[in-house]
Amino acid sequence: MKKYLAILAVGFVLAGCTGKPALLPEEEASYNEIASLIDSTKVDLDSAARAGANDYAPDSMTQARADLQTASNTLDIKDFARAKEYANKAGKEARDVLTLPVSTQGTITDAESLLNSAKVSGADVSSPISYKEAYDNLNAAKIAYEKNVFDVAKSKAIASAEASRKAMFEPSSAKKSIAALSDSLKLAKDLQMDTLKTDSYIAATTALDTAKADFTAGDLQKASDGADKAKTALDGEMRTSVELAVQQAGGDINSAKESGASEFASDKLAAAETAIADANNSLKLGEFLNAKKNAAKASAAAKDAAEKARSGKENALVTLAPAADQTIQTTKESETETMPAPAVPAKAAPPIVMREEPKKELPKIEPSKETKFEDKIAAPRKTGLQPTPAETAKTAPGAPVDGNMAVPIGVGIVIVITCLILIRTLRMKITAAKKESEIQEQEKSQVQK
Repeated sequence: MKKYLAILAVGFVLAGCTGKPALLPEEEASYNEIASLIDSTKVDLDSAARAGANDYAPDSMTQARADLQTASNTLDIKDFARAKEYANKAGKEARDVLTLPVSTQGTITDAESLLNSAKVSGADVSSPISYKEAYDNLNAAKIAYEKNVFDVAKSKAIASAEASRKAMFEPSSAKKSIAALSDSLKLAKDLQMDTLKTDSYIAATTALDTAKADFTAGDLQKASDGADKAKTALDGEMRTSVELAVQQAGGDINSAKESGASEFASDKLAAAETAIADANNSLKLGEFLNAKKNAAKASAAAKDAAEKARSGKENALVTLAPAADQTIQTTKESETETMPAPAVPAKAAPPIVMREEPKKELPKIEPSKETKFEDKIAAPRKTGLQPTPAETAKTAPGAPVDGNMAVPIGVGIVIVITCLILIRTLRMKITAAKKESEIQEQEKSQVQK
């Protein structure tokens, strides 16, 4: 009955393709090519149905018919690209269904051969779980084949073959995983992770012991998975630790540059930069031990450079101090030279003493008559006599009683000017002394820093 239904379904598909749409001349070739693919697929599906594919591969037959119908429908609307895609897909499905009995038999044969090889290699002992999985799937494939359920038989045979391969290679894979974890633990110890990251190191050690126990028990997959997981976690911790060391070395190099290492310790600074570059390259390659060693080398060189730079600066200050003192002394001497020389106070002129000339005796004149007072005063004028220097000195205004002359006004002015100059010079010396004291204080503070 099912065979008749399949024939009717193919007939309906054929009926759907009888109507040919109106085509342009350039569309004829594409239409004919796809129509030929659809017709060929119909023939393959018909042959598969007669061979019992509706029973041994019902799902595959249903999918092939659906794809073929889609190809026919898209061809009718002249969607040639989509029609060709579905026609090719339906054709492959039809051929697979048609050849499924034969291909399934070949797949079962291959799976049985792999299971025998696994047994010969000792996988039934070293990997008993995977070997049992392969054995069970092979038996299920054979049972399905005998019942003509070829699609199930083929999938079971494929699963059996995969399990057999796993059983043969699983021991070596688990051994590699366990060995890799052991190597990571040794590297972690060299990086001092057992003290820096104690919890992570202990967890990895425990995972290694568990993986070894699973391997001995024959649960190789569990052993491999556990070792791989622990190694990944431990490697991540090591990478983080080394990255921190590299970052610290970079900070030390920056500090050295700020301390003046580029000027006073360029050789050590260059060595530090070379070491940090090597550390970064090793870190990229996963060479954690080399990366950490280079980071430590870079950090040490950077610190030496910073110390050398500080010493260089101190030596430079000590060297420059006498030169600074000499400069200050020269400046003071220049200022002294440019100061106006104090005026030499003029010697006080000796008091002028008017020399008294010897008195001359006037000729006695005997008055012929009584002389009046007025006449006595006018007598000298009348007689033509001049007053003597002594008389003049006695009557000069401001003349001292002892006869000495007063100090001239010009001498007093000179004395006043001299005093002003001396006061100005004293002030300039005081100012220069203050400046010198301030400079010395600044030098002392710089040396102390």
